[in-house]
Amino acid sequence: MSPYASEGFNNPTKETSTIDIAENSANDHESQRTSTSEEQQGPSVRVLGAVEKFWIFEFFGFILALGSLLAVIAFLRVYDGRESPEWKLPVGAGTYRKTFVLNINAIISIFTTTFTSGLLIPVAASMSQLKWVWFQQGRPLSHYQAFESAARGPLGSVFLLWTLRGRRLACVGAIIVVAALGVGFSIQSLVIYPLRPVATDHSSIGRTNVYYGTDDGLPYQMSADMLGATLRGIFQSSDPSEMKYNCPSGNCTWPEGFTTLGICNQCFNVTDSLQKSCSTADIEYVSPTGDGSTNSTASVPYCNYTLPNGLRLDGIDSGMSTGILNSGNWNNSVHFSDNNNTIGVLSSIQSKWTSSPSEWQDLDSGMIYATAPYEVKATECGLSYCVQKFNTSVLRGALTEQLIDTYVDSFIDAERVAAIVFHPPPSWTNASENDSANIYVAGAVQGFRQFFSKEFSGQKNSTVYSVTSSDSDFAVISADWEFSNFTDLFTSIAKSMTNSMRSSPYAELYAEPGMIWSAIGVSNQERPHVQVRWAWIALPSTLLGLSIILLLGTIWTTSKEKTILWKGNSLAAFAHPLAGDMRDKISTITGPREMQQEAERLQVQWLKTDRGYRLVPPKQD
Repeated sequence: MSPYASEGFNNPTKETSTIDIAENSANDHESQRTSTSEEQQGPSVRVLGAVEKFWIFEFFGFILALGSLLAVIAFLRVYDGRESPEWKLPVGAGTYRKTFVLNINAIISIFTTTFTSGLLIPVAASMSQLKWVWFQQGRPLSHYQAFESAARGPLGSVFLLWTLRGRRLACVGAIIVVAALGVGFSIQSLVIYPLRPVATDHSSIGRTNVYYGTDDGLPYQMSADMLGATLRGIFQSSDPSEMKYNCPSGNCTWPEGFTTLGICNQCFNVTDSLQKSCSTADIEYVSPTGDGSTNSTASVPYCNYTLPNGLRLDGIDSGMSTGILNSGNWNNSVHFSDNNNTIGVLSSIQSKWTSSPSEWQDLDSGMIYATAPYEVKATECGLSYCVQKFNTSVLRGALTEQLIDTYVDSFIDAERVAAIVFHPPPSWTNASENDSANIYVAGAVQGFRQFFSKEFSGQKNSTVYSVTSSDSDFAVISADWEFSNFTDLFTSIAKSMTNSMRSSPYAELYAEPGMIWSAIGVSNQERPHVQVRWAWIALPSTLLGLSIILLLGTIWTTSKEKTILWKGNSLAAFAHPLAGDMRDKISTITGPREMQQEAERLQVQWLKTDRGYRLVPPKQD
């Protein structure tokens, strides 16, 4: 008799024989029923059998997961870089009609759920099938529960990884189940929504092709607007007036940039152009003595300094006095006399002490003339009409204008023509301008020259004791300036005058057809956009690849080991129960903990007996 023949319970012999006869009769009946049923199988049964045999449902799950992942990728590629979309979904009718709003995350969550569901179909089936392959060798009965738990969820998968120490194909499935917890997080992290500007309206800022800068009937008189702008540039150089603009959203750009008529400035250090001539002069002074005072005469050296335009600072002694001489005469200037487009020039000669008078010990001594060092410097700055190109933007209501290029035509004789015409190269002006929109300037050059000649001319002389003479407020202000101060001043004047020209009402009034007096830009609002971080696709892609490896590996192992294809069918436990003697060991157990402890001690093997496949004690080699 086979060692596995006695599978009955410990009952009296008569009852056991009855059970054996019944089992034999049942087996004979089952054989007859199986033979008959195989002959009478319909198409639906054969289809279901093929689905199980060829793992069609598991491959369907893999294809479902693959399709969901590809759908996410395709969906996000369409909207990557675009404004975040929303879809309105009306539900119901009449007063019960509601509108639900779907966004990208809602769509992604649907695909994520579908992906995870499809992914776990082949994984769960493979792990369940590998359980039967595992027990074809002698294993603890507790491993049966470990496989069952692993196929149901991540906690059981962790226990299976620990049980098998990660060295079996089933551990790949356990890793997938655990890692699948992060699929939702990973796919949702694919998308972020940075705020980016979106054009919602037009913006505008002043520019001009034409400027008539004189008052009516006064051809050489600056207009009141320009006079005010120029004075602001001179006396408020730290805060020149800002250009007015129209920006509805507070965030605007002018993508093409734009050109406008304006005022350009330059400053040069012309100290090297000074001509120096020195001599001595006898001066009388009162010298204190022990008995009173004595009139004395001293020979004092002095120098005269002259620029090529004739500006001359006379009688600068070796330390007793300092001074500044300014001229607004643009003729014969070092750098601007050849540019007939110049509207204003400042030539300045300065003499300055190089040490403080407070450091001199004897201001009454004649030696003062020999011990107080000084220096003489010359500066020349000019203003001229030009065409300017700007990059302009408004961010949170703050205007930023960057001057990126200038065009100056120096072959203009403002004294002999009524109007000045600039002809910048067509490639230099912005594309939005009409080709016929050349830059025009009416004859206000002489008015500017007269103003600056009067405003900039003047002199200030100082001694160690006091200011001896001054005939100009500007000379007093600029007496102690450095070169950078002159540069800042003329930059401020040029900017203030340019803004006045761009804002002038004459620009639109006298504009010819084709001229543009406002630069049109776009008004932007910050709105969320879709930005895809493709690195986050790595986790679901990896899990999908592991799942097909697991599925194909399970199919190959099942075929190699000739294992019955049970997969996760719960009825398999009834078809392949424990052998009778092992059932006796657990028949009195009433709790799961006690059962777990006993299962860890029981070694079982899934073998074919004369009664079919059973979980029996391991076969001894």
